Amino acid sequence: MKLFKRKNKIAAEKSASKLHGYIIKIQSAFARMMDKKVNHLSVNKRKRLLYVFIISLSAYFIFLVVSPFILKRKSYSVQVDAITFPKKSNETGEPLHNEAFVSPEEYNHIHSFKLYLDSLSKDENGKSIYDSIIATHPKLMDSIQMIEEYYQLQK
Repeated sequence: MKLFKRKNKIAAEKSASKLHGYIIKIQSAFARMMDKKVNHLSVNKRKRLLYVFIISLSAYFIFLVVSPFILKRKSYSVQVDAITFPKKSNETGEPLHNEAFVSPEEYNHIHSFKLYLDSLSKDENGKSIYDSIIATHPKLMDSIQMIEEYYQLQK
């Protein structure tokens, strides 16, 4: 395993050095371009340009420091509220009290249907019926398995 980690580290170092080289090239090109723009100015004009640059950046920095204390902005923080779970209800909309989501009668019905499907899958004559049921409802067996697991968990 150490061999693979070493190769990945070397590859990362190579890509980082390439990226560093590209950044240096961009910085050098920008410096040459700015040098061409400022070279034809006199010394006094360069000094004035430097002062304007320093004053504008200082004003911007002061604005960034002072603005949170002066300006009233909306809070963009995340509000944490209590989690509410929906109450279980029957067809009339009345909440159920102390009733399991999958009742034992429903579970027995689903389990007997699963046994019926298993017997169809093992029987030569019933295999075609089983295949047609599974083709019509491809996720049926997965759903039955999930319901059985949920029923076992809620006990």
